Amino acid sequence: MKNSVIRSLYLYIFALTGLAMTVIGCAMMLNIVLRQYVFTYSDESRRINQSYYIDKPIMEFDSNEIDVDTATKLAENGEYIGLTEDQINSLDQWIKDYEEYRAQVKLNEELRNNIDYLKESRQETMSIALSIILVGLPLFIIHWTLIVKDRKREDEK
Repeated sequence: MKNSVIRSLYLYIFALTGLAMTVIGCAMMLNIVLRQYVFTYSDESRRINQSYYIDKPIMEFDSNEIDVDTATKLAENGEYIGLTEDQINSLDQWIKDYEEYRAQVKLNEELRNNIDYLKESRQETMSIALSIILVGLPLFIIHWTLIVKDRKREDEK
C-alpha cells in the first residue's frame, strides 16, 4: 500500500510537470506566431533599435601621417634623439597591427549591420520552446499512460 501511494504520487507529479512544460512551450510558440502574423506592430520598437551591440568609439588614426624620418627625431630637452632600429620596427609593426585592427572592426560592423536581431530573437525563443515541448510531452505521455494502466489494474481488482 505504501509503495502504491508513493508510486502514484511520483507518477502524478511527473505527469503534471510534463504537462506544465508542454503548455509553457506551446504558449511560447503561440506567442511568437501571434507576434509574427497577428500583432505585427508588437515588435516595432525592437525592429527600430535592432543594433544590440555598440562599439566603443575608436580614435581615428591615419597611418600615412607618420613619417619614419620624423619619428626618429624626437625632441627631448631641446635636443633631437634618434630611435633605435628596434623602436622603428616596433612602430612599423604597431602601424600594421592598427591597420589590421581597423579593417577587422569595419568588417565586424558590416556583419552586424546585416544581422536581423528580431529574427534571431524569435528563432532563439522558438528553439527553446520546442526543446521544452520535446522534453515535456514525452514526460507527460509516459507517466500518464502508467497512471491509466494503474487505474485499470485497480478497477479490475
